[in-house]
Amino acid sequence: MLAVYLAVAALLPVGPRYAGFSPFSYVDIVVLGLLGIWGWARLKPARRLAPRLPSIPAWPLTVAAALGAMVFALMAEHRLGSPVFRATLRDVGDLFWPLSHATHPLYALRVALTFVEGWVVFVILADLCRRAPDPARRARALLGGWLAGFACVSAFAIFQNVTRFQLHPYWVRANPYIVRSHATLEDPNALGAYMVLGIGLLVGLLYLEERRRRWWLPLLLLGTVGLMTTVSRAAIGAVVLAPFGSWPSCRTP
Repeated sequence: MLAVYLAVAALLPVGPRYAGFSPFSYVDIVVLGLLGIWGWARLKPARRLAPRLPSIPAWPLTVAAALGAMVFALMAEHRLGSPVFRATLRDVGDLFWPLSHATHPLYALRVALTFVEGWVVFVILADLCRRAPDPARRARALLGGWLAGFACVSAFAIFQNVTRFQLHPYWVRANPYIVRSHATLEDPNALGAYMVLGIGLLVGLLYLEERRRRWWLPLLLLGTVGLMTTVSRAAIGAVVLAPFGSWPSCRTP
């Protein structure tokens, strides 16, 4: 069930609209579902808890940077202490519906909320693995679910790039001569960020698990082609620059 959650989550930002469902932040439902599963697991007495994972400072630092950027973005658009801004906050419920990044005054809050939700999901899944009778088996199941979603999104991005199926109208107007896929994510840059995460994960798996390279290499190729369809300079630049930033830590004993 957890693996299915992770596989489906990548399809939910825009995917339901292709099937005729009304726009909504369906990913938030997945987060709430995971919170419910985690709460139920916490109520059950665990026979044996696996050792805690070492702390990963990148997550808290990334979330802190996102929250700081949110404050600066809001300050650029509003006077935070003004009555107008307080009135704008009455529309905070809009965060759970698709927002226009170009026009909605609270879009920065939605971006920050997405980062916080990602952090919460990471903590939940790590704890659920610790509480499993076989933590490694559960972790492998979660990994399989995530990669299944990654494969579906990558394939859809390539399909969309070839057929020009429901391209994002904002990016078509911005440059009608470039085809930029967004697949089931909200825009090409969001898809690019998702592709970068998957490519980084697959590179790590290629390094750690030589026996399954026949699985990881095709997925890596599929994700790389999917990344190229976004024409996202930030995402493509991240893939190129990330190895240089991680190389010193890889050489540390």
